[in-house]
Amino acid sequence: MSYVICCVQRTGSWRQWFASTGIQPCEVGYEDLAQDRLAVANRVLGFLNLPRLEPGDLPPVRYRQQADRLTGRYAALVHAVTEGRCGPR
Repeated sequence: MSYVICCVQRTGSWRQWFASTGIQPCEVGYEDLAQDRLAVANRVLGFLNLPRLEPGDLPPVRYRQQADRLTGRYAALVHAVTEGRCGPR
């Protein structure tokens, strides 16, 4: 769990750095990316003022879901230990 706590602290440090510099980061969540790659890609491209992609522009997905009940239990444990600072459950 110390690794998880370290990651949460580093995330907090990055958020503080961005806030102190006035730079607005473009945050991408894994769940959002897994749910709708095109929408996330176009959000990032829009953030960078680059042209949007069309549905056929993305290559096919080459990965498969690896999460299972055990992954869900780990996620719940991390969420509990970090008091929700690691994002949604």
